[in-house]
Amino acid sequence: MQNPGSLFRFYNFFVSFSKSVNCLSQCIYTLSGHIATIRSLRTLHNTPIAITGSRDATLRVWDVQRGRCLRVLEGHQQSVRCLDVCGRKVVSGSYDTTCRVSFFLS
Repeated sequence: MQNPGSLFRFYNFFVSFSKSVNCLSQCIYTLSGHIATIRSLRTLHNTPIAITGSRDATLRVWDVQRGRCLRVLEGHQQSVRCLDVCGRKVVSGSYDTTCRVSFFLS
């Protein structure tokens, strides 16, 4: 059985306004690949890309429109604790006391 923390679920939210607010969500994709808990996540504005950082010491770049992993970024020796995106680069911090800058799209 897969660790529940290693799954990334992408939801489509529908909101309708009347006298009360009704929110319905539908899981579109369950993106699996990490072998440990996901600790950080960043979605890119105006693009169908999401990046996750995990305790398995990797980052994964996801196409959330197609529901697939585009790339696995390796290099950290311990858990990825945080990440941020600047242009086509992702900056990640890890418990291995390093900060790495990587191109996530070629």
